[in-house]
Amino acid sequence: MARVSVIIPIFNRRATLPRAINSVLKQSMSDLEIIVVDDGSRDDTESWIRTVKDPRVRYYKLAENRGPARARNVGISCSRGQLVAFLDSDDAWMEDKLAKQLRILEVEKTDACLCGFVRLNRGNRRQTISYWPRDLRSCLHFECPFSLGSPLVMSRQTVDRIGWYDGNLLDKQGFYDLRDLQAL
Repeated sequence: MARVSVIIPIFNRRATLPRAINSVLKQSMSDLEIIVVDDGSRDDTESWIRTVKDPRVRYYKLAENRGPARARNVGISCSRGQLVAFLDSDDAWMEDKLAKQLRILEVEKTDACLCGFVRLNRGNRRQTISYWPRDLRSCLHFECPFSLGSPLVMSRQTVDRIGWYDGNLLDKQGFYDLRDLQAL
């Protein structure tokens, strides 16, 4: 069983998927699995992912596009790790991202960890963003200026306790709420 399940939802982003997957495979810790959930893509995502030979990469294809919340939930349901991490298909991680977050989880004896991130603006100008919510629940309830994608790692028990993504609850900024457990 992998320690960390990395869930990557994707819809018609074949061009960015290799960078996302490679950034996970290059992590300084390797005790992980990658779950790619294709939310009904109509590009060549499936043919490309079938060329990936790493046994840690698993691929699931949904018949129709129903949004990233549904894809993330499918990924959660297929996960085997003690911890769950989310990576948006157009993002990439630095090589020590997971190792640093796992150290924080262990030292602080906490169930979830967010990290700052670097946004590349037009012209590839870097903007470092660090935001630390008062607590995890405040972040999960839209008080956080970024979606719960790439900066978040949390225990599977916490995901189950707090609830999975609810695709019916989309706020005006395009973020999803995790308050209500969704049956798949």
